[in-house]
Order: sequence, then C-alpha cells, then structure tokens
Amino acid sequence: MNRKAILEYQPGVYRVRSTSTPTDTALLEVFLEEAITAVAAFKGRRVLVGSASGVLAWTTIPIETSQPARLARLASVPARNGSKKSYVMEISISPEAVAFCAGLSGGQLWAGYIRKQPAVRCVMQSTWMVKGLTSATSLSRGRVVAAGENTVFLFKMGTPAPVWTHEMGFSPLRVGRVGPDLIGVVGDGAKLRTLSVEESTVKVLESM
Repeated sequence: MNRKAILEYQPGVYRVRSTSTPTDTALLEVFLEEAITAVAAFKGRRVLVGSASGVLAWTTIPIETSQPARLARLASVPARNGSKKSYVMEISISPEAVAFCAGLSGGQLWAGYIRKQPAVRCVMQSTWMVKGLTSATSLSRGRVVAAGENTVFLFKMGTPAPVWTHEMGFSPLRVGRVGPDLIGVVGDGAKLRTLSVEESTVKVLESM
C-alpha cells in the first residue's frame, strides 16, 4: 500500500511518520556516533543520507512496520590531495533519480550515478572545487549546477572543469531546479533570477 509520510529529525535519528496512521512509524537509526547533516528522497521510500564524516548511505524506509530501516553504505567522499574529509552540507537528486550531487564543506562538490542492480553502488564519481560554494542542484544527463561567490557554474560528470560560468552580479545563496533545464537562483536582498541551462551557454529568463 502506498502511504504518504513525513520525515522528522531528532539528533542521530530520522523518524518516518505515516500521515494516514499517526502511530505507524519507522526509525532510521544511522550514524549514531556522528551527526547526520543532509538527507534527500529518491522515488518511493528510498532515501540518501549524508553524514559529518562525508559518508553517503542508502536505505528504504519500511513505513508499513515499526522497525529500524536497514542502511546500505554507498560511498565516502573521495579524498582530494590528502585534505581532511568534508561533511555533507546538502544532497540533490537528478530528475530521473539516477544521479546525485552533494555540496561539501570546504567548497568541494561531489557527484555520481547510483547503480541499483545487482546491488546499490555509487559509480562514475566526479569532484570539483568551487570557491565559496553555497548550494548545488543535480540536473539531467549528468549535469550539476553550483553557486559560489558571485558566480553560477555548470559541471558535467566526467569532465574536470566547468562547461560554463555565469556572473550573477550578486552573491547567490541558493540554487534550485524549477524545470527540466531551468534553475532559480536566490541571492542577498531578496534577489531572484531564473536561468535557462543550455549545453554551452546560459540564458537569463527573468530577474526580480
């Protein structure tokens, strides 16, 4: 049976509560010895969880029974020049639910595909450094848009450098997907700009 659910957070624990049966809950007890720093939902009841030590894990939440969800560790943040591991600040899932990107502390951007058969694995990983990274979102076809300082960047998995960069004229705080190839960028002073993401360029559609 399909049920709607609400994901609630307490330190070290995510609790899933069914909206149709309030007493039907499932505890997602993961990373109890460290902080959970980010979470994102795939299709159905599948969830990606990020931690303070830079680990991504995958789980399916059993809403029908009040049992702890089983956790499958996917991957750790790839080491970069021997630097200290970063924590996961946010996770974004691609529209097709086949890829992710994760914004990390220290300006590192991490992306990869999730292979579900024969076992869940993180494959074809890419990492980039983004100065002043504040937010990132995953688009289709292995593309990732990131915001840092006064600039928005388009990356593509498997390529070492940005496909393009776009000066915003303000400091972007959040970037989010609003359509198949459309993103919204929010900045200081209630600034909002909608951009059309194309293969080799970007177009400003609306600025408020």
